[in-house]
Amino acid sequence: CVQSIPNLAAGAGTSFTCSLANVTSDFTNVITVTGTPPVGPNVSDNDPSSVDVTNPSIDVRKNAEGADSQQIVSGGTVTWTIYVTNTGDVALTGVTDVDPLAPNCVQSIPNLAAGAGTSFTCSRTNVTSDFTNVITVTGTPPVGPNVSDNDPSSVDVTNPSINVRKNAE
Repeated sequence: CVQSIPNLAAGAGTSFTCSLANVTSDFTNVITVTGTPPVGPNVSDNDPSSVDVTNPSIDVRKNAEGADSQQIVSGGTVTWTIYVTNTGDVALTGVTDVDPLAPNCVQSIPNLAAGAGTSFTCSRTNVTSDFTNVITVTGTPPVGPNVSDNDPSSVDVTNPSINVRKNAE
């Protein structure tokens, strides 16, 4: 960001843009400008600018307090508890989750503060075959790309049966 301005008329101004790549931690940047007038000592001024590096992150768990797989009887209902947590250091907006194999699990969370979490339950009825479904959650930080996470859960459908025979002797 070092620039040289050969002449700057009284009341005039100029501007330029500079950048710093691969920033990984917060810092305060101070720019200092110095000019030499026709007479007298040099004049100078400075201006600080703070850079706040954010670390947005989100986590989703399906049945985090129980098994990630469930066994149900054919034709039964499977129920999941979904836990969504903002594991980053900035608020997320427009948080949505998508579960293609369980459409009633789709939720929208308008705002999720840093460190905050929420949970909800959802289900799928009349399940007759095994499947693994994956819930995906996405949130929008104040700057930068969206953040996402996903979690699979397996459903094993059983068909219990019993057979008895009685033979005459």
